[in-house]
Amino acid sequence: MQQSTLIQTSRWTALISFSFGTILFLTQLVLSNSVDLLVLGLFYVIIAAFINLIFVIALFVEMFLRPMMIEELMITLGILLLNIPIAMLYFMILFN
Repeated sequence: MQQSTLIQTSRWTALISFSFGTILFLTQLVLSNSVDLLVLGLFYVIIAAFINLIFVIALFVEMFLRPMMIEELMITLGILLLNIPIAMLYFMILFN
């Protein structure tokens, strides 16, 4: 079955969010005590959470509109939501 544009865009969004967040995290580990980088990271998390939330809502709506694609949509939703525990782990490492 052909993937929809929403699925492809959501997966790219999840990958870019994870990649940029990981780069910020690793940079903060190398440059410890960089307050500017921490502030940038917090702003990034807020912006990324908002953008990812839009895609999560769109995927839920798409599940109701295209029930025959529910498996692909749920996999994509899971990929997007995997960024949450990763972000929490990064925060725990940085603030402990």
